[in-house]
Amino acid sequence: MSVQEKYGTRRINRTPSKKTETIVYYSEDRDELESWVEERRADGSLADLGKIVRTDYTKSGPFWLCEITGETEYDENGIRFIRPADGPQNHSLRTVCLSVSLTQLIHYRVCWDHWLWVRVTQESATDAPAPPSGYDNLTSDAAFMVGEARYAWTETANAPTENPGEGFRWTQVANCPTKPGVTHVERYTYQITEYGEYDHESEAVWAIRENLNTPSERPLLGTFGIQGGSWKLDDARLEPNGRKWRATLVWTWNVHGWDTDIYPPQLRSV
Repeated sequence: MSVQEKYGTRRINRTPSKKTETIVYYSEDRDELESWVEERRADGSLADLGKIVRTDYTKSGPFWLCEITGETEYDENGIRFIRPADGPQNHSLRTVCLSVSLTQLIHYRVCWDHWLWVRVTQESATDAPAPPSGYDNLTSDAAFMVGEARYAWTETANAPTENPGEGFRWTQVANCPTKPGVTHVERYTYQITEYGEYDHESEAVWAIRENLNTPSERPLLGTFGIQGGSWKLDDARLEPNGRKWRATLVWTWNVHGWDTDIYPPQLRSV
């Protein structure tokens, strides 16, 4: 079936400084619904809603619903501050290479870059013992026990500072670290650059300020079909272009989603 507007869902809330308008569309297929919404945003079909600030997808019976919320701001004289025709008109996609710390990888293992030690008696052989079973699945550098044996991790080749106890010493386990000298890896991700023109400098500055360094479900003009994760506006430029002001917004994708505790304010759906 084609995408349809859900009857009776259009809502308008007006204050002296802002108009908020919400409408709901539905389809049996989520992919079809998402593509339809992105196409309408790109071609300006949703311009009457103002600046799109939220798109929420929910399942209701056999249908997928998309609730779209737009805002239009007004100055003290009641004149529209951001014109629906303003904003990004086109966008581009590229890949970029990032240097990522080993510890930031979701599948990080502590044996990659730590030395493993085991507590042994003073009379024990000096040969490096084999590592215990399962050591290469550990993600925490906390000391641990395997039977009666106590193990500890260190970030350098120096023995643990923990006192092994009378009659005991620390000895280094063989084959740790498993990736010596590796501290960072290269990871490729996506960046989307959006280009928009504004009639007034203040409008362009506002568009940058409200999005900068803020995690979002998607850039304003869509994601070129990239699913999951979240995006963050990492770079922006503002420059005059004839009688208009040109704003360039660069969004970076994180497949696991940007941490909203580190990058405030709250996660926004746009």
